Amino acid sequence: AEVPHCKRKIDGPNKIFQKLWISTGIQASLHHLLRDRKFEFDVERAIYIAVLHRIMKPGSDLSCESWRRNQNIPGNEELDLHHFYRAMNWLGDIVNEFNESDPFSPRYRTHQIEELVFNVNRDLFSGIGMVFFDTTSLYFEGQGGEGLGEHGFSKDRKPDRHQMIVGVVIDDKGDPLCMEMWPGSTTDVSTLLPVVHRLKHRFGVTSMCIVCDRGMISRDNLKSLEESGIHYSIGTRMRNNTHVKDEVLSNPGRYKTVRSTRLKTSDPAPLKVKNVEVDNTRYVICLNEEEALAEKTKREAILNSLHAKLRQGAKQLVGNKGYRRYLKKLDGVFEIDESKIQEEARFDGKYVLQTSLSIPACDVALRYKDLYRVERVMRQIKCTLNTRPIFHKKASNIQGHVFCSFLALKLIHALEVKLKEKGVDLHFEQLKAEINEVYTSEVKVGKKTFAIRSEIEPYAAEAIRAVGAKFDQNIVQLNQ
Repeated sequence: AEVPHCKRKIDGPNKIFQKLWISTGIQASLHHLLRDRKFEFDVERAIYIAVLHRIMKPGSDLSCESWRRNQNIPGNEELDLHHFYRAMNWLGDIVNEFNESDPFSPRYRTHQIEELVFNVNRDLFSGIGMVFFDTTSLYFEGQGGEGLGEHGFSKDRKPDRHQMIVGVVIDDKGDPLCMEMWPGSTTDVSTLLPVVHRLKHRFGVTSMCIVCDRGMISRDNLKSLEESGIHYSIGTRMRNNTHVKDEVLSNPGRYKTVRSTRLKTSDPAPLKVKNVEVDNTRYVICLNEEEALAEKTKREAILNSLHAKLRQGAKQLVGNKGYRRYLKKLDGVFEIDESKIQEEARFDGKYVLQTSLSIPACDVALRYKDLYRVERVMRQIKCTLNTRPIFHKKASNIQGHVFCSFLALKLIHALEVKLKEKGVDLHFEQLKAEINEVYTSEVKVGKKTFAIRSEIEPYAAEAIRAVGAKFDQNIVQLNQ
């Protein structure tokens, strides 16, 4: 008997994300910018496949070339590896050169795409638009990183590598809005104002509140934001800021409960807030009593151990950072410093926000806690989407490579929104494996060829329904 010939193609990624590629406005934005260009290959398809690869099996453009061969994606067969490199180069091109009179130059094609996609949802900033901003570093292999690769403070703990700084802004719905890239020596504090002013200039934002972490703070930054009429809500340093430590935290007043003690682990963490005004500046002290108890318990364990070590005369252990913070030296003898213990106890479970908003303290605190969304985006860029390390050397290719991660994040967010609209509470990582298992096998038996669809697991089925894609028939004869 003749052995059936079988060829398998994976359908799941394209079936779900092609719908979102269209609904987010990304495809139309690319077509708009490509309308007058004469490429001998489909640039939009190359970018789409690169983004899909970043979502499903992140890696280099070279690994994308291998991955795509088993994917059922329209336009896939006409592309070669050099097309992906050229597509990345086009994405990262400068469209307006640097001009000293224009603070928003140079402009890249990635900026044009962000603005076109933004226009799909022009109501994004009704009233005060709450936006969240954070940065991370991405390192290069070898001497890569033309124009961007420099030595700087490495958040990857690879100070010997050239790196770049990437900043991401997301809106209050968790949707990535734009991405900025700087040389690796750029400090966090110097990135805030350019990003904020570009938001107003590029997206026509008339009223906005920026939420970011304490690494963005400087006196000049806050003054500039206030002068520009931009609201802010920013975490402050407690231990190293004498003003906050001595005046804000010691301010009398009662805490207001926002969230009570959790009854089950899935409940949100408890939260209390206290509004404080010092020198015409508003602060919100936030207290998590659950975290406070955990920090107190940890400190007591350290002190119990330290008492035992000191009784044994183990002076060499004072080099331990956990021990040293609670010690003082008196007449050549180490002993526990009770004042340091009391000082540390003041910070248990607390964080302090400085804000120019006039909304209730509980809303300020809850908005700030939403900053975890952009932190999650940063983890996705570095881990889930495996943007690092970067192998490209040419600046435009680097811009295009990193920007594909941004587009991937927009698609993932759009999928999670669609799932929530259908009442399905799933994060993408929970269904990623099942999406990869949606495939069609083309089986040839004699002169007949059949397309046989795989079984679809529950999570993948929910995603297909959520985006409005159709389920294929189980078995279809392709030739009559």
